[in-house]
Amino acid sequence: MFKKVIFVFLLITAACSFQGQALKNKQPDPKWSIRMANTILTRSDSLIYYVDRNPKWAYDVAFLGMAIDRLGNIDIKYSKYMENWVNYFVRPDGSVVNYKIAEYNLDRIFPGRNVITVYKRNHDPKYKITLDNFIEQLKTHPKTNSGGYWHKKIYSWQMWLDGIFWHQPIWLSMQKSLIHLNGLMLPVCRQK
Repeated sequence: MFKKVIFVFLLITAACSFQGQALKNKQPDPKWSIRMANTILTRSDSLIYYVDRNPKWAYDVAFLGMAIDRLGNIDIKYSKYMENWVNYFVRPDGSVVNYKIAEYNLDRIFPGRNVITVYKRNHDPKYKITLDNFIEQLKTHPKTNSGGYWHKKIYSWQMWLDGIFWHQPIWLSMQKSLIHLNGLMLPVCRQK
């Protein structure tokens, strides 16, 4: 009987120390942001082809790239994921693939926020030209009588809340980035 008690005691002690050691060696789960980003990178090795393998200069992909880029301080691969997307669309002459200023579409301005991010890291003149083109669009973009931007040329006289969200950060980010706007902050203040 005494041998059985000693055996059970040793068995319990060994099990407890094994479990304690396992808890010490367990790595903490990564943050949800990292888990999300890794899922995206696994799903598509390039943000360029994230949407049905069809390159898209659009706000939804830009949002995703922006979110993943914020993890670049943890691993540079996250920033490169977004930068590669920007570089796919921004040509050496500063033009953007499939962007047409004559569309006057505020949805196509939002990805410029990622261009600003890349420009802050790499002062390649093509990024400045791209940003200047967006500003040119905003200078001539159709407006309501009260000075608010139309959402798109095809939606004349309509102001959409997301459109206001798309263009105002471009103006403000460029001003903050010391990119000269020649006093063009006023249009942001007129959006009603």
